[in-house]
Amino acid sequence: MDNNNSNKIFLIIGAVAAIVMVWLFLDNEDKKKIIADLERKNDEKDDINRKLQEKIEESEEIPAEVKNQLEGLIEKYNNIDNNVSQELMTASSLIEIKEYSKAIGVLTKIIENLLKEKYSNDLRFKEKMKNKSFPVLKDYLDYAKEDCFLSAEEFHFANGLREIRNEDAHQLNIKKSKLLTSSAFLSAVDLIIKMSKKIAGIKKTILIEATNGL
Repeated sequence: MDNNNSNKIFLIIGAVAAIVMVWLFLDNEDKKKIIADLERKNDEKDDINRKLQEKIEESEEIPAEVKNQLEGLIEKYNNIDNNVSQELMTASSLIEIKEYSKAIGVLTKIIENLLKEKYSNDLRFKEKMKNKSFPVLKDYLDYAKEDCFLSAEEFHFANGLREIRNEDAHQLNIKKSKLLTSSAFLSAVDLIIKMSKKIAGIKKTILIEATNGL
């Protein structure tokens, strides 16, 4: 191979290498821009979330959505279950005087009583609890998850409410953020609605089966 051809080959290789380097540089710059854009959007989301949290924390009231949902639930239970309706009214009254922790405790008690109703005649549950003097909420929650009555997400929220109630029962003057308090209320109301529908559906099925068996 003569020197001219060698030089041409080296020039071509050099040109290709230069093009590749430029392409890699530009590609890297594009990636940097994409990453920077994603980081900017995440910062914007964090800023929105922070402002929302600050707004809730600065407010003297819990969000109106909590009260609206609770009022709707009270209305629903007026002609269905007087005991639950009374407990819901108690929770609403506690919210009005800003006794939020006590109100969460009342709603958690409703969840516990719904589970007691659900498993009052469950022989497998009774067998599991035969060595306990009486089942507690954790027993009902664990069994409800095992029984697929509660989804993993519902169990998570219900267990969180149980922990909040227990913490308030054993410690004095616990300060909780309004964001956590509002989330707890919304979770409790949502759970009561879902559990009530499931229990009502089960009762209806049992009634239909009993009627068909006559």
